[in-house]
Amino acid sequence: MKYKYLFLLLILNLAFLSCDEDENPECFDTTIDIQTDYDLYNTWELLGKVKERPYKKECADGVGGYISFHEDGTFGGSFSCNGMGGEYELSNGNELKILKCHQTLRGCVGNESAYWEETFSSELRKTRRFQINGNKLTLYTSINTRLIFKIID
Repeated sequence: MKYKYLFLLLILNLAFLSCDEDENPECFDTTIDIQTDYDLYNTWELLGKVKERPYKKECADGVGGYISFHEDGTFGGSFSCNGMGGEYELSNGNELKILKCHQTLRGCVGNESAYWEETFSSELRKTRRFQINGNKLTLYTSINTRLIFKIID
C-alpha cells in the first residue's frame, strides 16, 4: 500500500513538472545553432531565467539586457536603465567566478526592465560556471538557478 502512494506521488510530481515548460517556446528554444565555434568572449543577450525547484521559467522579452565578456578578464553589460561592469576569473575550463561587479545606480522602478536588471545583477554575482551550446550561453548561478543568453551577431 505504501508503494502505491509513493508511485502516485511520483506520477503527480512528474505531471506538475511538465506543466508550463513551453509557456514561451521562443524564450528557451533548445535548438542548437550549427555554428559551434562560439566562445565566452562575445556579446550575449539575456533571454531569461530558469529556476529548477520548483520549476519556473521566466522570459526577459524585450528588456534589452546584455553582457560582454572580454579576454582580459573584464566584462560589461547594460539594461535599458543602468550599465554594469567588473572582473571575472576562469578556471578548470568552465568555472566562472565574478570577482568584482559594479553598476550605475539610476532609479528605475515600476517596470519589467527594473525587475530583470535586479535579477540579472544579483544572480550574476552568484555565477559559478558556464556552458555554451551552439549560440546559447548558460550561467549557472546558484544551486537551482540558471541565466540563459543567446549570442548577438
